[in-house]
Amino acid sequence: MNNALGRFATVLVCFLGVTVFSAQAQEGKQLQQNYSYHGQAVVLDIEVGRVEVIATDESEVRVEVEVVASQSSWFNMWQQGDVSEIEIDADEQNDRLVLKLNHQDDLKQNWRVYLPRDAATDVDIGIGEVEVAGLENDLAIDLGVGRVVVNNQHRYRDIELSSGVGEVQVRHNGEKVKVDQALVSQSYEQSSATGQYQLLVSVGVGQVEVSY
Repeated sequence: MNNALGRFATVLVCFLGVTVFSAQAQEGKQLQQNYSYHGQAVVLDIEVGRVEVIATDESEVRVEVEVVASQSSWFNMWQQGDVSEIEIDADEQNDRLVLKLNHQDDLKQNWRVYLPRDAATDVDIGIGEVEVAGLENDLAIDLGVGRVVVNNQHRYRDIELSSGVGEVQVRHNGEKVKVDQALVSQSYEQSSATGQYQLLVSVGVGQVEVSY
C-alpha cells in the first residue's frame, strides 16, 4: 500500500512539475525584422497560418510575424509549445531572399510583409490564407488548403489560376470573368502580348479570388 502511495505521489509531483513548466512557457511571440532590398525575389515558406503581403514605395522589406503555439493535439497539452526560441530565418541566395521561421511544427503564424511594389514574390504555404495587394512583378502562390485573395491592378503577360477542389473567381477591371469548370475543380488562364510578368496561383483545396 505504501509503495502504491509512493508511486502515486511521484507521478503527482511530475505532473505538477509539467503543469508549472507549461504555465511558464511562452505561448505567443511577436517578431519584427527589416531587410535591405536590391531587386531580389522574396520567397515566403510557411506551413500553417496567414500571410498578408502589402506593396509599398519603400526600398526595404519589412516583416512582422505573430507566432502562437498550436493547442490542437493531446500531446501538445504536455508540451504547450514554448515559442521563446522561435526566430525568423532569412536566407539570402544571390537573387532571392527566403524567409521562414527556424521551427514551424505545431505553430500558427500570422505574417504581414511589406514589400517594394516591384518585388517578385513567391509564397509557399501548406494550410491557411494568403492576401496580396498592389504588387507589380511576378507573383506565384502555392497553397495546399485554404484561400487566396489577390488584388493587383496590373496587366500581366500570363495568368494561370487553379483550384483542385473549390472555386476560382476572377475580376478584370471590375468585371467578373468566366472561368473553366470541371467536376470539382475550376481554373482560369489568360495571356496578353502587351502585358508584363506572370501571376500563378495554385490551390489544392479551397478558393482563389483575383482582381487585376
